[in-house]
Amino acid sequence: MPGKAMRQWANAGYVPGRFGTWGVMGPFVVVEVAGSQVTVRLRPKFLARLLAVAPLIAEPGNGLTVTVKQGRPWGWYIEFQLSDRPPYSFMAESRGEAQWVLSCLEDAGFEVPDL
Repeated sequence: MPGKAMRQWANAGYVPGRFGTWGVMGPFVVVEVAGSQVTVRLRPKFLARLLAVAPLIAEPGNGLTVTVKQGRPWGWYIEFQLSDRPPYSFMAESRGEAQWVLSCLEDAGFEVPDL
């Protein structure tokens, strides 16, 4: 994806797997925005395989819904959901970090909510 830098954030979150949704401590949930594509995945790969967590990969226009919730007692949760899959959640540690992620998603062509 020439001309577009990849942005990556890693922290805690929730990811769906074959055996239910997993709450994962940081820095194992990764959000990457590269060009016009966003990927939400669990790292390392062996852990993703063990828990049967497939990455969410989306481009603008393929039905990705992005929502934001303020977590208690800390953090902001950015939720990513395609219509045919359970949601993936990423915890941004601050409102500023959540705004940065949303800004990068918007620059990539995704519809994002106001924070």
